[in-house]
Amino acid sequence: MLRTVTTPVDLSADALDDLKGWLGISRPNEDSQLTDLLGASLAMCEAFTGQTPVEQDIEESVPATIGRHQLSTRPARSVVSVQAIAPNGMRTLMSADAYETQIDASGRLCIHISWLPAGLPDKESVVVTLRAGIATDWATLPGPLKQGIIRLAAFHYRDRETGRDATPPVSVTALWRPWRVLRLA
Repeated sequence: MLRTVTTPVDLSADALDDLKGWLGISRPNEDSQLTDLLGASLAMCEAFTGQTPVEQDIEESVPATIGRHQLSTRPARSVVSVQAIAPNGMRTLMSADAYETQIDASGRLCIHISWLPAGLPDKESVVVTLRAGIATDWATLPGPLKQGIIRLAAFHYRDRETGRDATPPVSVTALWRPWRVLRLA
């Protein structure tokens, strides 16, 4: 399943101010580097918890087959669009009666495709664009997740010269652990 973030989180305002405050930095000469560290920390938070921390639009592709498909991104808030992809890469918006979506209590999105546009080969895919995130923006992100992201970015900023292990510090994972969603095999 291919997953692409189409509308990334803007970390250049409040999140950057929080990180600069934590580090005691007041000048703007390292803002770009700090914003990149925040982005990487946000991605590590998502990888650790299994949930998208701050709302963003994400595309996930599923096989172009009739039936039920479960998407991996959570927590889903809404479906933005569903498009069929032709062999030449051309996208066709699918009719709302061609599929049905359901978001369960855990925020997992399932799409049931009931029919496909004519001429779509079996090897092609359907792209679902969904809006997902625990919080709508940085300001509404729960404190433990926000603190973990800030601490991890600060850790990597301070440790940028040593090149040591990139494993999140225990203080960060302790903040994120209550938000972690595990999948049993």
